Amino acid sequence: MKRATPDSDGLLAAFASDGIHGVGIVELARAAGVAKPTLYRAHSSKDALFLACVEAEVEQLLEGIYAAWARALDAPLDGAIAALARALLAHADERPDAVRLLFVTAAHRRSTVADDVAGTVERIVDRLAELLARHPAWHADPADAELVAGLLPAAVVNAMRRTPEPWDRGAMAARIAAVLRPPTFAG
Repeated sequence: MKRATPDSDGLLAAFASDGIHGVGIVELARAAGVAKPTLYRAHSSKDALFLACVEAEVEQLLEGIYAAWARALDAPLDGAIAALARALLAHADERPDAVRLLFVTAAHRRSTVADDVAGTVERIVDRLAELLARHPAWHADPADAELVAGLLPAAVVNAMRRTPEPWDRGAMAARIAAVLRPPTFAG
C-alpha cells in the first residue's frame, strides 16, 4: 500500500496566508491532503514543517536566480540586475504563495525555528549579493552589492503590489534595475 505524501503546494498556501502562527495543524493536514499523523511522520512539529516549506521555496527560487544569472553573464550590469529582478518576478508569477511566504509571512520572532527561518530567507540576499559582486562591471563597494541585493526582493514585492496586472516582466525588471543601479554606473 502506497503511503500518502503531503501536498507541498497546499502546505505552502496554508502557511503563506497568515504564517506559522495563523494556521493550525488540522488546517495544515487538510491543506496537504493527509492526516495529521502523516504530517508528523515527516516533520516533528508544525514549526519544523514551516521551516521545511521555507527551505524548499528558497531552494526553488535560488535555482531560478542562478539560471537567470547564467544567461546574463555577458550582460552589462543593468542587464544583470534586471535578469535577477526578472527571476524574482517569474517566481512571483508562477508561485505567488511562495513569494508571500518568503517575503511577508516568514518573518516572525516567536517559534522554535524563527532564527533558522530568518537565516534561510537571508540566503536569498546573500546569494544575490555574491552574484552582483562577481559581475565584471561591479566596481562599487562590496557592501553596496549587499545593499542592492537586500533591496531587490523588496523592490519586486513593492512593484508587484503597486502595479496593476498583467505585468510586463521585462519592463518592470528594467525599471527596478535602473532604480537599484549603484551611482557609480549611472550615465
